[in-house]
Amino acid sequence: MIYFLTNQREIEIESNSEIVLSDKQTAWDFITSLDEIAVDTETTGFDPYSCEMLSAQLGNEVHQVVLDLSDTHNHYFLKQVIEHNKDKLFLFQNAKFDLRFLMAKGIFIDRVYDTFLAEQVLYNGIKDHRKGLDKLAMRYLNETLDKSIRGDIHKQGLTYAVIKYAADDVRVLPGIKAKQKERALEQELGKAISLENLFAVSLAYTEMCGINLNLEDWEKKCKEDDAVMQSYIVKLDEWILSREDEYPEYIENQLDLFSDEIKTRINWNSQKQLIPIFKKLGLNLEVKDKVTGKLKDSIEDSVIRTQKDKSDLVKIYLDYTKSSKVVSTYGRNFINNVSEVTGRVHTSFNQILKTGRISSSPNIQNIPAVPEDSERTKELYERECFIPEEGNVFIDSDYSSQESVILANFSMEPKLIEFYNSGASDLHSFVAKALYPQEIGDTPMEDIKKKFKTLRQNAKAANFALAYGGTGDTIAKNLGVSKEVGISVEKAFFQAFPALKTYFDIGKKAAFDRGYILVSKVSGRKVFIDQFDQFLELSNEVDRKEFWDFYREQKNNNGPYYEELKSKVSKFFKTKGSMERESMNFPIQGCAGEQTKLATAMLYKVIKDRNLLFTVKIVNLIHDEILLECPKDMAEEFAVILKKCMEDAGSVYCKTVKLYATPMISSQWIH
Repeated sequence: MIYFLTNQREIEIESNSEIVLSDKQTAWDFITSLDEIAVDTETTGFDPYSCEMLSAQLGNEVHQVVLDLSDTHNHYFLKQVIEHNKDKLFLFQNAKFDLRFLMAKGIFIDRVYDTFLAEQVLYNGIKDHRKGLDKLAMRYLNETLDKSIRGDIHKQGLTYAVIKYAADDVRVLPGIKAKQKERALEQELGKAISLENLFAVSLAYTEMCGINLNLEDWEKKCKEDDAVMQSYIVKLDEWILSREDEYPEYIENQLDLFSDEIKTRINWNSQKQLIPIFKKLGLNLEVKDKVTGKLKDSIEDSVIRTQKDKSDLVKIYLDYTKSSKVVSTYGRNFINNVSEVTGRVHTSFNQILKTGRISSSPNIQNIPAVPEDSERTKELYERECFIPEEGNVFIDSDYSSQESVILANFSMEPKLIEFYNSGASDLHSFVAKALYPQEIGDTPMEDIKKKFKTLRQNAKAANFALAYGGTGDTIAKNLGVSKEVGISVEKAFFQAFPALKTYFDIGKKAAFDRGYILVSKVSGRKVFIDQFDQFLELSNEVDRKEFWDFYREQKNNNGPYYEELKSKVSKFFKTKGSMERESMNFPIQGCAGEQTKLATAMLYKVIKDRNLLFTVKIVNLIHDEILLECPKDMAEEFAVILKKCMEDAGSVYCKTVKLYATPMISSQWIH
């Protein structure tokens, strides 16, 4: 039965209809009788600040209450009924969306179960696994939900068909949850689902808080960025013009009516134009296409960076692409994301990536940090344009060497444990000393950065690359050095830290044995390997002497089966390599993501329990960093609270080497 509450309109309801006009007492009695309450909303759009809720639906698989929210009295009733049942579990599909609209009306829910998030956790890593409510209803309940009306709801209003549609979205949630719980029990994923449900509430709050952007400063920054980019275009053009005889095809001979200045014909964003130029300079531009596997020419930074010594043009071009990326990514288009209602940037977070970490759009997580004063080259940097509101300050706290500490705890590498427990802080110098004992000798740790800059840079590249499943090739690309140097650094790294190699080898083998990567031993989070059965079949075929004998025969004789065999070999090694890299990388990133999620949930609870919602704001989450905004007189207190939340969350995962967080109070986001 569907109970419809409205004082604004009448709808025609057939005598045998499952929809009945209801009073508030009947609706109240039914909702409060439930142990778990399924919830959904229909809205006029996606932005909770500029759009409205048309209706709210609450109920279970038997009965549903549909509230007409064009009636302001029903808003108050919705708030009352949710607050009265605040200790109960509320079921949602894509909870963050509904939670934000409820928060905009001053309605806050603490305990949620999100069928969308649960499905992401249950099938993490499986490509093309659909998670829409209609797909879940069919998969788990063998029911068809008609979603064709969804796009017209704001036009139709609460018609008979819309009421039925809205109620159905609530009706199926309890059954889906029950089936998901069965798989969660089989796969030991209950804790991972619980963490995501807990975090969903604080993430919705973070989106609602948004972050304040000083538009005047941003415009100044954009003008400076434009000028820098144009200066590199001038240098590039001048390089070509100074070699007019060598590159006549790129010179514009047609003089401008108003200028006799000679110009180039080059669009410095055109790969088609630039590839011949870089080839002429002797650069090797061949790379393997990730999709087709065939060789192609490319002038991506990663391809030409290692060859920058072949010509000054390459160095200038790399500076240009860097400046161009700043203009396109952090330019005036970013202003479009400022809300006309709040005057703040409200990013939308994707809660679960493959590793379990989050992403955002617009990408406010990747706003570059402000460099040290000694390296400062701009008057204004991106983060400096984000400021707290009048009377407030920012508290910015990040984990100290989060992923390196996690790796030390997971691998139990004695040298790394000794380093962290000694209180030392310069990991890269420590690793450099371990990699190059003869060259560095007894040089004090504090002097290595200055005296052995290149060796320390090699160590830093190894730290970042190898901890993320990289190889010597990765190190070479990151450093812009030869492949041989990269491989030598990789070899020295694992010789210096043998327990790391053992840890990685065990992880690789476990992925092949299980068909999934265990991301977190604490929550049980997993990344399932897509089409693992097919990979096993391919592996069993390729991993035989007879296969390789036949492969070599076909290759040497250009046999008719060579291309087919070559394709199988390529697919096998590509899949195997990806699995190995992910088995090394995902547990570290995934654990880091879970720590930040747990810390954010803890922080949100403190804010809510103290009745400080929208006074103390969580304004951004940047992987290992949490940015808070609060009144100046609360700053010292909440710096301590933020530090405690982050370190308490870290201690759940890091038992041997403690993970520390360092809060800073400032009037700009500069950490």
